[in-house]
Amino acid sequence: MKRLRISAVEISTQIVQRDRYAELVSIYAMIAASLESFATEIRELQRPEIAEGFESFELEKQIDSSTMPHKQNPETCERVCGLARIVRSLEVPALEDMVTWHERDLTQSSAERFILPESIIRLDYIVSLMVDVVTNLRVDSQRMLQNLSITEGRSMSETMIALVKKGTNRQETHELLIRLFVKSVSEHKPFKQTLMEDKTVSSKLSEKEIEAALNPKNYLGTPVMQAEKFAKCA
Repeated sequence: MKRLRISAVEISTQIVQRDRYAELVSIYAMIAASLESFATEIRELQRPEIAEGFESFELEKQIDSSTMPHKQNPETCERVCGLARIVRSLEVPALEDMVTWHERDLTQSSAERFILPESIIRLDYIVSLMVDVVTNLRVDSQRMLQNLSITEGRSMSETMIALVKKGTNRQETHELLIRLFVKSVSEHKPFKQTLMEDKTVSSKLSEKEIEAALNPKNYLGTPVMQAEKFAKCA
């Protein structure tokens, strides 16, 4: 108990109150849900139409389909998602175990023999799976750039608020950008071209300024710092 920093309960009856066990299993459930969220994001990124991030794939050992050899399914992340749901399901009986008859019945004992070992063993396995996934994650940065280019610059329309810094009215600028966005789509033109053809925009911003505003690399923010911090914590 000392090694695990666990102290004796301050008040107990025939039994120890079960709120502490319910809290423990709830924490396990939240950790499992967070890991499932990570795994779900990777599964989405691995879809062929996105194809920006992938689980590691062992060509000589791994077989994803008996009929479709081209498939590389995110098997590990799928497993994490499935097992995380089991961990979360164990939270319900843990909460039910808080209710006792006169603070002395042992109805929770039979359930806990299953709940506690199952939740911690499954969570331990899920954590080990996700450590492997993150450690060997494959990222296609070129595909990310290709996906960003699909909208021909329209996904960066928010950055054209740079016009406001040039003295234009915020609301009028917002309405103008909506019209230019629709025009870019309907006429199948790159957003940059549509912006340069507009007199209001071209009178306020040079071509170089428009290019800078539409360049996604200029809006990376803090992800690099966050990733480095995450890596250090891991």
